[in-house]
Amino acid sequence: YTYFPSKNKLIAEVYLRLLKDAPAHVDVNETAEVRVKAQLRDLVLLVANRPQLADACTMAIMADETAVDDVRAHIAGFQPSFVPGLLQTRDYTEALLSRSTIMPPARLAEAVRAREDRQKILDRYDPPSFTFFLHETIFNIPVGGPAIMSAHMHHLIRMNVRSSVAIRVVPATLGAHPGQAGSCRLMEFAEFGSVAYIETEAIGLFLETRAEIEPYERIFLELGACSLDVSQSQDRIAELAVRLYSE
Repeated sequence: YTYFPSKNKLIAEVYLRLLKDAPAHVDVNETAEVRVKAQLRDLVLLVANRPQLADACTMAIMADETAVDDVRAHIAGFQPSFVPGLLQTRDYTEALLSRSTIMPPARLAEAVRAREDRQKILDRYDPPSFTFFLHETIFNIPVGGPAIMSAHMHHLIRMNVRSSVAIRVVPATLGAHPGQAGSCRLMEFAEFGSVAYIETEAIGLFLETRAEIEPYERIFLELGACSLDVSQSQDRIAELAVRLYSE
């Protein structure tokens, strides 16, 4: 038998094995569009009729727990419209979620606490490594007003000196860029390889086959080549904080 040191470790392994064992649609007689749609449908159906398992799998993979680290090695994400949850201040989170069309006001405080709990993964002794690619236009959107944005941008500068965190700015002067299709995440796991993750207001979807993952690997490779490095990003965030939100 296999020993699992925690519930999250067990659930993470179960879901990743479900992804690994999902049938691959590789019939060359079908068009790429037909194959991709069929693959996405099958991946959704893995847990479509088991919503509690779907929720548990998502929480387990992102859990603040060392037992999951051997399947999760590095997480990279691109965000074009707002700062990712792991980097948000409480005030920024409250201002952002309060405008969400799917967030009942009665659950706002609970959602903010849940996001703060997930952020504890960054405070662990040996956290996973994260690379965040943020488009520069994010900082021009005054979520919560100038005071909240100023405090939030200084928070990002402080976070960016951590060894496990790399915040890299995609400059607006670049124009068209590799991530222009929208936000995405690429998670690298020691045992299972890479898994891509995309989400909308209504659903989050993990992509596991090579045909699905390779475009996202290229996106992050090219984002890495055209984005400012960590030091330059620090300077750009500080410059924008003073120019846009100084009192």
